[in-house]
Amino acid sequence: MSVSCPALAQVEEQGANQIPDIVVTARRQAESLQNTPISVSVLTADALEQRQAIEMAEAVQLVPNMQFDVGSSYGGSSALSSIYIRGIGQSEAQLSVDPGVALYVDGVYMTRLIGQTLDLVDIDRVEVLRGPQGTLFGRNTIGGAINIATRRPGDKLAASINAQVGSDFDMVLRGSVSGPLSEGIRAGASVLYHHRDNYIEGVSGARSSGGRDAFSGRLVVDADLTDNLLLSLSLDGTTSREPGLLSVPVAYYDGSAFGEVHNAFFSGAPEVCTNYGSAARFSDTRCYNAQWRKGQFRTAGTHQTPESHDAIIQDLHGHRFKPRQELDMWGVSGQLSWRPNTGLEFKSITAFRSARLNYAHDGDHSPHLIVHNDDKNKIDSFTQEFQVIGNHLDGRLKWLVGAFYFYEDGFTSDIVDTNLVMFQSGAAIKTDSYAAFGQATYDLVDQLSLTVGLRYTDEAKTFSAGDRFIILADFGLGIPAGTPVLPIGQVAKAKSDAFTPMASLSFKPTEELNLYVSYSQGFKGGGFTQAVFPAAPTIPSFNPERVTSYEAGVKFLGFDRKLRINGAVFHGDYKDIQVTVIEGVAPTIRNAAKGRIRGGELEIQAAPADGLRLEGSLGYLDAEYLEVSGAAALAGLTVDKKFVNAPEWTLAAAASYSLDVGGGQLTPRAEWSYRSRTYNNAVNTPEISQPGFHLFNALISYSDPDDRWLFSAGAKNIGNKRYLMSGYADPAGIGMAEGVYDRGRVFFVSARGKY
Repeated sequence: MSVSCPALAQVEEQGANQIPDIVVTARRQAESLQNTPISVSVLTADALEQRQAIEMAEAVQLVPNMQFDVGSSYGGSSALSSIYIRGIGQSEAQLSVDPGVALYVDGVYMTRLIGQTLDLVDIDRVEVLRGPQGTLFGRNTIGGAINIATRRPGDKLAASINAQVGSDFDMVLRGSVSGPLSEGIRAGASVLYHHRDNYIEGVSGARSSGGRDAFSGRLVVDADLTDNLLLSLSLDGTTSREPGLLSVPVAYYDGSAFGEVHNAFFSGAPEVCTNYGSAARFSDTRCYNAQWRKGQFRTAGTHQTPESHDAIIQDLHGHRFKPRQELDMWGVSGQLSWRPNTGLEFKSITAFRSARLNYAHDGDHSPHLIVHNDDKNKIDSFTQEFQVIGNHLDGRLKWLVGAFYFYEDGFTSDIVDTNLVMFQSGAAIKTDSYAAFGQATYDLVDQLSLTVGLRYTDEAKTFSAGDRFIILADFGLGIPAGTPVLPIGQVAKAKSDAFTPMASLSFKPTEELNLYVSYSQGFKGGGFTQAVFPAAPTIPSFNPERVTSYEAGVKFLGFDRKLRINGAVFHGDYKDIQVTVIEGVAPTIRNAAKGRIRGGELEIQAAPADGLRLEGSLGYLDAEYLEVSGAAALAGLTVDKKFVNAPEWTLAAAASYSLDVGGGQLTPRAEWSYRSRTYNNAVNTPEISQPGFHLFNALISYSDPDDRWLFSAGAKNIGNKRYLMSGYADPAGIGMAEGVYDRGRVFFVSARGKY
């Protein structure tokens, strides 16, 4: 016999008007979604195609209590994502800060926010696991985990090609081919090319931005080494080039440190620029103020620096200061699965990943030199996981034990050029993490199952200041070049360990109904702040954060599989919360004491009539600080502030209806979603908070009688709501707030053919 790949999604056979019961690996073993005592949303390949989703942010738009935004908080790099589940995540993309929601692709941990925006190609399914997943998935799953499974090659030749083009000449070309190479060996290859024209207009001499040219590829090979030994190999790579970042100015503030220095000493017109009672300063282009806010898709950031400044950037980073974003990443993984008998499996997952991200940002969005950044990032990681999976007593006992090792080596250099000083900040980071874990599920009786699990994690992080992070040049502060921003030669270490247990009780009074309660813990590692100014006598650090979660849920699939209702309520005790606050002119990570998170989720799918499909979801979130102390309190955080990226309400609904036309299927689809007010930073700056908004999408598709061809046309964000996806505000230092807006209404057409 051949060994089937356990990562491959399975969908039970269903009638023409039934809802499929999907088989998932949310607990690292294949089991029915309805039998899994976790709040989990699943997007199958068919669901992704129905939505014509080409990026992760689009794919999960209907998932309750989840925020997946493209663009970092500062600068709006499209290579960096901001992922939150149930109010827990991480928007700050510093290399020395761990994400709060972990992303896995075919069992491989994606370590950083870099590259997690993910163009979707050859995806079998996406599982969104809500709540801490610290036992089976481990580190940095305190908010939840996203588990992505790609398609594995089959025993028959298969191929597909998909072309989509839309507004701003947003063109996506995807292709894949897979099949047998020889007896017991199967292979697959997939490619994606994504081009988009600029949609952010450059004014006052600035270059336009928002465009993209990206290419991704993936090669997989599955080999049956013996009848019960499977080797799976994967190689993937992505390269992306963009003419600039996505942020635009949202607000300007009078009285900021660097802004007023420019107006008083560098503008050449201090009598105009510092006269706050005169409207003339808003028409004098020599001044730095709100005149440079040009609109939601316009920027005046020219990236112009004096020649002497450019020479320093050239010497340290190997290029001149100009608007750009360059991403290159690749990874290789191998999975070995041995099943000596039907009740036992040994698995090894080995992976290496590498990423390089370089970008420049005119942080003041004006023709003047107030604050400019040039960032260079590299990160390499290695992971090794061993699992032993058992199934005994006629399926009454299922268990898994394993060990995990993670190593990471990264470096980032951020050259900050201002009208007063030019300095280099950054981080040289190494992480070693070890873990051992186990989980077992036992059917106490036919209808009652108990699951218990425990993971122990021990990790150490090292931050090396070396001799890199120094004042490069001084233009008025009186600080000699070469003065350290961080203490020269200092090496800081952070060690932490944690037990993350879980337990759940699942009761099935009928085949259609599953009731469960669960208890789980998760933690996110501590670390260091890499962006520092003014100079710090020691390397700023912060402690791990932890959450204890209690959940009760219901899962129902009945009425001849015409109705699925999955829901959960939860309560979480959140300690040592890591928040980003502005200290000096730098985003600094601090622990902000204690909080509480509670709420609920509900997802409904219905097939009330032939061809008619209805979907709905509801998320409610009540996240609040119970205590605030230390540096976070001094920076303006209070117990009255709301959590970042934690809207109180997330609602969504969709409907589709398939009609027989010419032997094929014509399917119109409509979608609606709503997010209540969302705050984009810890101190809830009003200018970058997003009021509640509605989104409407519409799509119509036609597939031929053999389902070999699919033609679609649609519109997304029909109401043209230009909402903020991320934001950053520094009123005292730079004197500016910026944000990344959704593009608004877009139209598209697509065609897919498959064999």
